[in-house]
Amino acid sequence: MLVMVKFDPRSKLAVAHMVLFRLAHNQFIDQVSMGNGLKEMDDFIDFLNQTRGAPSVADQIVELLMPGRRIIEIHLNNESSIKEMIEVALSDFDKAIEIIGDMLNHG
Repeated sequence: MLVMVKFDPRSKLAVAHMVLFRLAHNQFIDQVSMGNGLKEMDDFIDFLNQTRGAPSVADQIVELLMPGRRIIEIHLNNESSIKEMIEVALSDFDKAIEIIGDMLNHG
């Protein structure tokens, strides 16, 4: 039996989510993982910008992802960041993942 698997774009965000989670919990994260997380997030944002089927939802998701993207970028450049900022970004990131899941379930 052939089963078709629908592409889940959230998988592009797995590394970025892991990076933010580790930063939020003061756990070690190496530069390579942070760079990969930033690249994956940028790739996903580019994907959203190219697929403008529902612009308001895409814009909302990008807006929720931007604080997390900035925090990874700050840490990648060895700058300091406030833990509360990371927690807000992680919360917004989780909301974006939830919106994408709802879109996939209804699509």
